[in-house]
Amino acid sequence: MLVVKEILKFIVFVLLQFFVFKGLVLFDSAMVFIYVAFLILLPVNIGKGYLLIIAYVLGCIIDMLYNTGGVHAFACVFVAYFRSIIMVKIVGERDFLTNTTLVPISYLKWNDLAVYSLVMIFIHHGLVLFVEASSFHLFFTLLKKIILSTLLTYFIFISFHYLLKSSK
Repeated sequence: MLVVKEILKFIVFVLLQFFVFKGLVLFDSAMVFIYVAFLILLPVNIGKGYLLIIAYVLGCIIDMLYNTGGVHAFACVFVAYFRSIIMVKIVGERDFLTNTTLVPISYLKWNDLAVYSLVMIFIHHGLVLFVEASSFHLFFTLLKKIILSTLLTYFIFISFHYLLKSSK
C-alpha cells in the first residue's frame, strides 16, 4: 500500500510541476520547483540505492518536460545522495535511520522538518539555477534568483504540507 501511495504522490508532484508551476515566475526571479518536495517527503529511511534511482527518474522526467538536458536530474541525484547526511546533521542520530520499516517524514518534529526541507530546497534550487546559468558572471542576480525561488518553493511546500496534514 505504501508503494502505491508513493507512486501516486510521484505522479501528482510531476503533474503539479508541469501544469501549475512551470509557467509561474514571480518578479522575473522566483520560480517554483515543487517536485523536490517529493524527495523531501519520501520515508526517512528508504534505501540509498532506491532513493538515487527514484531521484534520477524524477529529475529525468522534469528535464524532459522542461527540455533542460540533465540539470534537474543532476540536482535531484545530488540532493538524494546527501539527504541522509543532511538529515543527521539537522535532526541528529535517531533510530529511524537504521530501522527496517519505512518511517514517514511526519516522524520528524515540526522545527526539524522545517529546517531540513529549507536546506534541501536551497541546495536543489542552487544547483539547478547555477548549472543553468553556468557561470558566475551575474553572481548577485543568480543569488537573488536562488534565494527568492527557495523561499517561494518553501512557502508553498510548508503551506501545502500542513494544510494537507491538518485535514487528515
